[in-house]
Order: sequence, then C-alpha cells, then structure tokens
Amino acid sequence: MRTLTSAILLSFCMALPASAFSFTTPILNHPDGDVNPPPYGLRMDELFAQTPSAGSLVGGVGGITTFSFDPADGASMFMTVSDLGGDLEISISGVAKGGVDTGGTYGFGEGLFAIDFTYRMNVEPVLGPDGGWKVTPNNALNNGTITALAGNADITAGTEWTIWDQVNGDNDSFLVIRDEHRLAGHPGVLALDPLVGRGWVTYSPIGQDAPGTQDFLFIADTPIPEPASIMLLAAGCGAVALRRKRRS
Repeated sequence: MRTLTSAILLSFCMALPASAFSFTTPILNHPDGDVNPPPYGLRMDELFAQTPSAGSLVGGVGGITTFSFDPADGASMFMTVSDLGGDLEISISGVAKGGVDTGGTYGFGEGLFAIDFTYRMNVEPVLGPDGGWKVTPNNALNNGTITALAGNADITAGTEWTIWDQVNGDNDSFLVIRDEHRLAGHPGVLALDPLVGRGWVTYSPIGQDAPGTQDFLFIADTPIPEPASIMLLAAGCGAVALRRKRRS
C-alpha cells in the first residue's frame, strides 16, 4: 500500500514542475464510527438546526447527523494533497449522502450534499512509514461548505452551511496518517494499511464548541507513499527537469 506504480510515478513527474506535487485519492467511510450504522465519513450533529449561510433556518430539526462517503450510497468523495511550490494544502470534496441518523438509515434531510473543505494553513508532513499529514493548530482560513443538492424532500437545493476547522485536546485540527486508528476490530480494512483521516470541525464561530460531535472520520482508498517518498520523488522530478533544461 505504500508504493506507487511506475506508470503513476512517471505521470507524477511529467505533470508537475520541480519540487511540486499533487495527488488525489478517493476516500471512504471509516468502519468504526461511533454511531454506525449508517456508516459515515463525516459527522455533523445538529447541522440542520443551524442557520445556513443564507440566513434562514431549514426547519430546526437536530440530532445526530452523518454523511456517507460510500459510492454505493451515491457518494463520490476525494482528498487532494498538493504543494505547487508553496504551502501545503489538503482539500476534501465531492458528493456525500447524509441526513439525520435514525439508527440504521436517515430521517430528516436525507439526500445528497456537496462537501468542499480546504485546509490552507498550518499543513505539515508527518514523516516515517506510519506518517502522512497533519494540520496544527486550526486557522480561520481552513474552512468549507456543505450544500444540499437537488432532490432533497426536506431541504431546498442550494442551502449551504459554512464550516471551520477546530482543534482537539492536542491542538491538532486534522490528521491523515497511517496509524491504524480504530481499525483493530476490522482486519480486512487493516490489511490494506490505509491512511486514516480525522479532523475536528464546527459550524459555530471558530474556536467555539458546538453541541454534539462534528468531525471527519474516513480512510483513503488509494495506495499513497509517505511524505518523505513524495518529497524525494518531487526532488527527483526537479533534477530531471534541470538536466533537460541544460541539454536544451
């Protein structure tokens, strides 16, 4: 799980300038969410009781609210890590299925939602074979939206909520690392050695807690090398580009 194929490595080098990298991986529900079923990759309790960006309530129905990243639910979610010669960024985006959790399925708000969240500040690599990336601490520029899509019986299409990153007790906002987080009881998933992503978010003003739980919890579905390998690869691409330039 920790190596890229030669074809991917070649395309990686050809597509990016020296010292830059960008890759995208599908992301899926973590198998060990606290309120699973239904399984989820994002939990946003009480979201539908919060005032959307447009300023009008959608009905005030609260409760445990989750969003599935499973393609079988019509979802298509991705994580992109990129460095185009400057600061690192991590984006989580796509379409998820969500609603108020009723214990095995969804109640109020059941439908598809567009999720678009980007960590623009304080992103850094976690080196080593169990590493990945982390965001510490949070920053107001790390934010995004959840938007209801067409076909939702309870929420008007285009209704949008803004969310911001939050921190845990260790002052971390987001982690996506290969540390087997809560996978001990899931040997099939554990054998894949996936990156596990988890991040703390809020729909309240940044730095303020919201009622219930709000966090990302997902696994990456593509073999991704650890950051040290990517940095070496980027450096190698840069060296190749420099040699080509000198020959021209």
